[in-house]
Formats: sequence, C-alpha cells, structure tokens
Amino acid sequence: MEGKILTVTELSRGIKQSLEISFGHVRLKGEISGFLHHASGHMYFALKDASSVIDCVCWRSQAPGLSVKPADGMEVVCEGKVTTYAMRSKYQIVIHSVQMEGAGAILKMLEERKKKLKEEGLFDQEHKKSLPAHPCHIAVLTSPTGAVIRDILHRVRDRYPCYVRLWPVVVQGPSASESVIEALDAIEKSDDLPDLIIIARGGGSVEDLLPFSDELLVRRVFNCSIPVVSAIGHETDITLLDYVADVRAPTPTGAAEIALPNRKDLLQITEQLSQRCARFIAQTLAERLMFLSTQTFIPQRLVEQKWMMFDDCWRQMVAGANLMLQRRRTAIERFIALTSTVGVQSMMRQAQGEMQRTHETINLVTTGHLKQLRESVHSVSRVLYNVAPQSVMSRGYAVVKMQGKAVMKAQGLKKGDSIDLTFLDGKRVAHVTE
Repeated sequence: MEGKILTVTELSRGIKQSLEISFGHVRLKGEISGFLHHASGHMYFALKDASSVIDCVCWRSQAPGLSVKPADGMEVVCEGKVTTYAMRSKYQIVIHSVQMEGAGAILKMLEERKKKLKEEGLFDQEHKKSLPAHPCHIAVLTSPTGAVIRDILHRVRDRYPCYVRLWPVVVQGPSASESVIEALDAIEKSDDLPDLIIIARGGGSVEDLLPFSDELLVRRVFNCSIPVVSAIGHETDITLLDYVADVRAPTPTGAAEIALPNRKDLLQITEQLSQRCARFIAQTLAERLMFLSTQTFIPQRLVEQKWMMFDDCWRQMVAGANLMLQRRRTAIERFIALTSTVGVQSMMRQAQGEMQRTHETINLVTTGHLKQLRESVHSVSRVLYNVAPQSVMSRGYAVVKMQGKAVMKAQGLKKGDSIDLTFLDGKRVAHVTE
C-alpha cells in the first residue's frame, strides 16, 4: 500500500477496523467529566485520570440498562467497545455498562451530596409534615410485580383497611429516579389526592439503591405537598430520600405500620371508652336513685310551697299597685298646681294679651289692604268714566247709528239716508241732504 493513494473515508475505516480488532471490548476506570444527557436520549461524557482523557458515549438504547446513572465526579468502571468517530477524526468508547469504583467511592459521593443538601435546609425537621391519624387513601410508588406491594397490601388489610392505589414506577437503574419524579407530578395533578404517599422498594446493593439518592428526586420530594413516607430497602439501608421524607420507615412493611393505626388498638380504645361511659351512667343513676330515696313526699309540704309562691306573687302585685298609685297621685298633684286660680288667671291674662295683639295686627293688615283696594277702584273708575259714552257726549258729542249700526265715517252716508242721533238727554232722527 506504499504507492496507493487512499481516500479519507478509506483511511478512517482502516483506523476504525484496526482499533476495534486490536482492543475490542475494554473495561476502563476513571472519573466522569462533562456529563451530558442529551434530549435525544444519548449520554455523552469523558473519562479522565491524572494525565489523559477519553470521550465516551452511551446510546439511547443502552442508557436505561445502566445500573448507575453517570454524574460528574464519579469514580467508575465503564465497559464498552473502542471505536472511532470518522466525522471528527477522534476515537471514543461506546459504553455498555457503568459501575461505581467500589462502595467507598459511592459513599463518598453520597456524603458530599448529603452535606450540600443539608446545608440548604432540605433535611430540617421544621419542614416535615405530620402524617394523618386515620388516612383513607394511600398512594404507593413501587414496582407492580415485586413482593413489596403484596407485603404492604397484606399489612393494610390486617392493620387498618383503606383504599390503596398503586402507582407503578421503575425501582432500579438510572431511570428509576425520573420514574418516581413523574409519578409524584401525576399524583399532585390528579383529582383524587391521597392522604399520604409511600415510596418503597426491597433491599439491594449500594448501587441498586443509588437512584433514591438522586438530587433531583430529593428536591422533588422536598417540594411535595402531600406527606411522604420513605421505605427503601432494609433497616440498615440509608438513602438521601430517607432524610428528606417526612417519615422514614425501616422496611416497606414497616411503612404500612407507621402510616396506619392499629385496628386492634382502636377497638380496644373504643371498648374502654364504652365501659367508662357505662360505668358513668350506672354511677349517675345510682346517685339519683339514692337522692330520691331520701326524699319523703308530704302533700302538706307541697301545699305550703304553693302558698309561699302565692304570697310572693301577692306581695309583688301589691307593691306594683302602690307604686302605680303613687305615680298617678304625683301626676294629679302637678296638674292641680298648674290649674289653680292664680295659674288660670295668669293663663287668661296671657291669652287676652295674645288676642289683643292679634286683633291689632288684623286691623293693621286689613286697613292697609282696604286702602290699596280703594285706591285701585278709584283709579279704575276714573279710567272708565273717561271712556264712557255719557262722558264723551257731555262734551258735545253724539252717537250716530244707521239701521242699528254705528256710523264711524261720513263716507258711509249718502243723500236721503235716515240716521239715528243719540244725545246726552235723548235721541233724534235726521236725514242726510247732501
């Protein structure tokens, strides 16, 4: 191949084949850096040690099967195939599995995360919500096929039967925390809200329980409006979910015991209360019977009591009547004092004075009014006198009529017409000659 000219693609393919044949599948230890979970579902990150860095990719089809969800700073052992990415002329590891590098590394990572969340106050007791004393509806987030849900339902039936709704979630692998978060979102959006929530799964290794220490899940439980009981693993298994939950149960079965009252205890308390009520009623009846037995019924005493009541009523009536008479007497005396002779004379003098003043006022008003009327009549009389026919005729005028109609102008007369003339002292008939 010394003299042969290769294309870029041919060279890339040759390098790819050479790497894959030479190394094949490898197990690589390092620290995760630059982790990115792309929207497409693929995961991209780099593995590094003190002096080198290798790019890694986990395809979407492989990501759900990872036992550990990668995160920056994790010390892990990755298994995958060495290959090349021809578009960028770089080599990378296609990851098939990810495991934490020993339990110590996981515990160190969890301790650092716990410290961070604790400093933010997510584990403070003041944020814990109280569990309802007698819940009617419980939501259980767990695997639908595991023994956990059967144990919880069995304990609920024995202890305090109520409505239990299973919300199926993934309880292992990197997608477990996201599955629980989605279930919590769905519960709070549902119309039938439960009284409390139990998040449960069986025991497992540190890696198996790692999703329940996911930071996003811890923050979601902290913001949940419904009380949450954590029941992850066995009593010795501790996750960060246990710290943020309102109550931590040692086991899933213990979660049902913590969340529910004991029916036997309630029945016992009810029986005790019933007995106390019965004893109180019996004691009260005995006391009443003893009191009645000491009371002897004497008709004369009853009559005397009635007479005493009658006397009290009579005294009250007499006192009331005397008070009323005294008030009337006082009123009469005041009236007599006001209507005495001196008082009547004084009232008459006041009335006469008022009448005299009223009479004078009427005379004054009437005289002025009559004077105005008289002057008005005189003025009208003068006007009427001046326009009256007699007044005009007294000054030498006469009224001329022809056939009963007044003649106003000479042009209306012709020679030979007969006219009537009315004078102050009588009437005459005349004939027009010219």
